[in-house]
Amino acid sequence: MRVELARLRRTHNITVAPVTIALSPPTGRAQILHGLASTTDIDLQHTKLRGWAFGAVHRQPPPRLLYKHDATREVGTIDHLAYDASGALMITATVTCPLARRCNAFSIGANVRDYEIINADTPGFYALIRQATLDEISLTDIPANPAARVTARRDVSAHAEFYTHAQSHIAHLQKLVTLIQGAHP
Repeated sequence: MRVELARLRRTHNITVAPVTIALSPPTGRAQILHGLASTTDIDLQHTKLRGWAFGAVHRQPPPRLLYKHDATREVGTIDHLAYDASGALMITATVTCPLARRCNAFSIGANVRDYEIINADTPGFYALIRQATLDEISLTDIPANPAARVTARRDVSAHAEFYTHAQSHIAHLQKLVTLIQGAHP
């Protein structure tokens, strides 16, 4: 699909100009971000996702939340994914990374399983992705789809942060107890 789109961009003499979305001011604590991870608009790469293209996202384990598609930079957790009435993918995520939580746009990484090229003979061509598997969602300031935006944000409460850390430590202690029990039957 990418090769076909690149060929069509050359054929129609189209250049892709990135759009930068301004960063939000820094925050002192983790934030919960709400927004659209993907929409059914044609993006800057001449790609359009069909509504509900990722299938039953509520039944799938959530993908990783990254910073600018960097697999080494996991920046929080995806708490909820659902579709709106038009099939756009809505997201709620808890973001712990100070730089990533300043971003105001989302970008998806997906494995395309079914697509077709629409209007190949015109400069208005695009790839319609009919079916894809969601691999990851990233926070970014340079999205391929400028409509995939953070629409609301709020700080995580101090109580929620405390309980999250406590839960993590309890899980670690449970693993240690299991190891100790295994070593001393």
